[in-house]
Amino acid sequence: MTELEIAELKGAVEREHRCPATYRTSEQVREHLRQVEVAVFDILGHPRALVCYAWFVERAGRRRTHTLLREGPIHSSLDAVRQEYEE
Repeated sequence: MTELEIAELKGAVEREHRCPATYRTSEQVREHLRQVEVAVFDILGHPRALVCYAWFVERAGRRRTHTLLREGPIHSSLDAVRQEYEE
């Protein structure tokens, strides 16, 4: 993951969840025959979570960002990606 991609995902996390984010690491996740690189961010001041997962998805020729908080049934980057593909 490039620094530019990390910055774009960090911006998405901060906009969507309205709290500052600090990049921690990236993790490779394989789900539904896809390899997804997920950025893990520590977030400060959120009422329900301390960690947020973020990644890019290509659909219909457009790249979109997805973010998901570590809360409820989401305990890992794999859980986050699985949740997204189940919807």
